[in-house]
Amino acid sequence: MRVMVCRTILAVLAAAALLAAGPAVASAETQTATAGAVAATLSWTPGETEYSPVTGMRITITRGGALAYDAPVDPKGCEQATCPPGGSGEQSVTVGDFDGNGEPEVVVDVFSGGAHCCTISRILVWDGTRYVPRDRNWGNVGYRLQDLDGDGRPELVSADDRFSYLYGSYAASIRPVRVWVLRGRSLRDVTRSFPAVVREDRARNLRIARRQRGIARSAYAAWAADRYLLGERRAALRTLRRLARRGALRTDLGNNSRRAQRRWVSRLDRDLRRFGYWPRRGRR
Repeated sequence: MRVMVCRTILAVLAAAALLAAGPAVASAETQTATAGAVAATLSWTPGETEYSPVTGMRITITRGGALAYDAPVDPKGCEQATCPPGGSGEQSVTVGDFDGNGEPEVVVDVFSGGAHCCTISRILVWDGTRYVPRDRNWGNVGYRLQDLDGDGRPELVSADDRFSYLYGSYAASIRPVRVWVLRGRSLRDVTRSFPAVVREDRARNLRIARRQRGIARSAYAAWAADRYLLGERRAALRTLRRLARRGALRTDLGNNSRRAQRRWVSRLDRDLRRFGYWPRRGRR
């Protein structure tokens, strides 16, 4: 009996000691990427649970072993640096020569959280004396790095997030491809420079439109955007108007009458021109 009492007392004392010590503090985590003489280290402290915000996220960059940049990662939308890196634990810091000028850039990706949103990149460019940050919110679509033309400089392949919710529900939204490159401190849309990528996307969107007729309107919108980029506006409009007369441009939201579908074709044409898919005057 005396042994059992002693064991009980020891257990109570151990539990009290744990409570007094407070909750365990998560240790900092890091990711590092290098290119040439440039090395970047992303560090942060995870939250207590998978869904808790991270804290203390910083990016440190060295050039030839010397410290060149050390600052919080706090892009717009994640100003308190509470967004987890990358959103799903993959490599979230990249170092590479994106613009081919011989000077590596640093890209840090975070995820703002929420049902659908958002991947945000902090891009750090060396201007000769210091690193200058520039932020890019990719919205729901994110991006991937891919050297599309084999020139050794990766393009940032994404999609047009303006099409999210535009012609149907989020689940029914189909977005046309967009290709970006980093030039200096700016991202430039070069989708037109990759017609093979646009044609592949056009074929994919057409397959979706034909197979999933309940969301045909969203899929045909992305298909039309691709055709406009390829200089095929007139042919695309002929097809869309024929489909509207047949009642084939259906959406999972709103009016599916043939009259509404015809009106929608006119609206889509205005939207695509406003979005810059058909900016050249005199073309049809």
